Amino acid sequence: MPKRPPAPISAAQQRDLARIDRYIDLFDRFVTEREEHAPYWRVRTLLWVLESSLRVLQRALRSRKHVRWNSPFWAFQYPVEWDWEKWRWNKSELAIRYGQLTSRNTRTRISAVRTLAEMSVRQQIYTTLQYLTHEVSTYKNGRYQHPMVPEPLAETVRSIGNRRQRLEILEQLFFPFSIGAAEIELPEGLKPGQKIPKRLAEQLARATRAIDVPEFICPMTSDGHAISVRIIFQVFPLTIDDRLKRVYFPITVGVTITSDPPLPLDYKRPPKWLDPEQWSERERAQFWGGITRFLRHQHDALKQPANDPVTKEVEAVTTKMEIEMEAISPEAVQRSANQVLDALRAKGFLKGYKINAAPAIAPAAVAEKTTALMETVEHAKDASTKGHALEDLMFTLLAAVPGFEVEKRIRTITEEIDLKVLNSHTDPRWRDNAIILFECKNWSKVCGKDEVVLFERKLENRRGRVKLGFFVSWRGFAKTVPKELLRGSRGRVQVALVTGDDLRAAARTGNILPVLRAAVDRADAN
Repeated sequence: MPKRPPAPISAAQQRDLARIDRYIDLFDRFVTEREEHAPYWRVRTLLWVLESSLRVLQRALRSRKHVRWNSPFWAFQYPVEWDWEKWRWNKSELAIRYGQLTSRNTRTRISAVRTLAEMSVRQQIYTTLQYLTHEVSTYKNGRYQHPMVPEPLAETVRSIGNRRQRLEILEQLFFPFSIGAAEIELPEGLKPGQKIPKRLAEQLARATRAIDVPEFICPMTSDGHAISVRIIFQVFPLTIDDRLKRVYFPITVGVTITSDPPLPLDYKRPPKWLDPEQWSERERAQFWGGITRFLRHQHDALKQPANDPVTKEVEAVTTKMEIEMEAISPEAVQRSANQVLDALRAKGFLKGYKINAAPAIAPAAVAEKTTALMETVEHAKDASTKGHALEDLMFTLLAAVPGFEVEKRIRTITEEIDLKVLNSHTDPRWRDNAIILFECKNWSKVCGKDEVVLFERKLENRRGRVKLGFFVSWRGFAKTVPKELLRGSRGRVQVALVTGDDLRAAARTGNILPVLRAAVDRADAN
């Protein structure tokens, strides 16, 4: 049976789509401006997570089901929203979801701002926890656990020739991020008072790595005595549990209470003023209130002015953030982490170590795929087919570049973008360009300066988020184009030119990176 044509989009649906596009652009702009104007946003985000985690610890201690004051440490699974339909084990990027903009939750400005704020909070928390754990993760299916590393990092580790050094680095990547505690391996025979060996000292230094985060030690008084409350926090790499369909960061949070200054006390049988188990409910409430005020003070010291509605709503969301976290024993968390380390030690890195990224396509396979596209680019009869073929050719070449995530034929309210690259490539040349745009023209004549100027404006209209763009013209460019680009070279954006001859060379080798590098070099020389 012939397929039924899709139903036409109504005017109301078109308005909904246009509104959602505007809010997507607002979300992108908010994230970019935060990176530029809020240098301590990760520390602030960590404080949100700490405060939320301590509230869960407080409830757990009150219920006395999982934890007691003689060992006030709580282990739980910090949940992550996940797109299981998109996710394919070892065949795609991480499928983390920050939320979804729909016609319903963007119906009014108030609901749209609230939705954007909630998405922003998730994005900040997830990316911060990933950053703290080096963006490595663990794939879990029942008892089977396998470590995963993003491709750029995996490539760097693979380049280390010494196997022992390679494994040491991999183990450090999978150690938890810690505040107030550090997991170390004590050498056998280490005696009290003995000088710490250099290797152990280096391990301690690595284990206490941080993002300008000091130890959180909160000074208080209890029944007239000065005490110090040290906050303990550990976050382990992201776990993707395929069997249970749960994705989470294993986290341990706790507190230790000591006299200030330290006194020769029996901490197994502490006096009442040092033992919350013996305190009244009011005294324990004052204790938690003191910790909250301490963290809020740390947070306010890093607070940025809330100049826009989304930022104000983000602050409102985080002050009342409550997250359902599933309890798990600290021993289970540690056992799981040890299994991952054992897998690293047993298999090494070069034998069976899998990465969490789309596998790079071999240049020969790329060249084979581009042969048919080249034929269409050069000999298609109608302009639309020729134009789409050139876009498809560029998409195929760009998608084969490790670290390039490519989107094509993006339509917004005011403009069209042929290709957009989200860039995480390790080459320093591209490092400062998180987003790269491409314009493709497969005309029967050379491309003039007017089209290039319009593309340059597209880059400028991205509010500083895009600094580099490539204009691809199959028939080349008029002589006026380089002069026009030279005239505008003092601007904040750079346009590099690519011709059909350049693409023929890339299609033969299956590698477009040399072509892009040469185009940028030519643009730099102008």
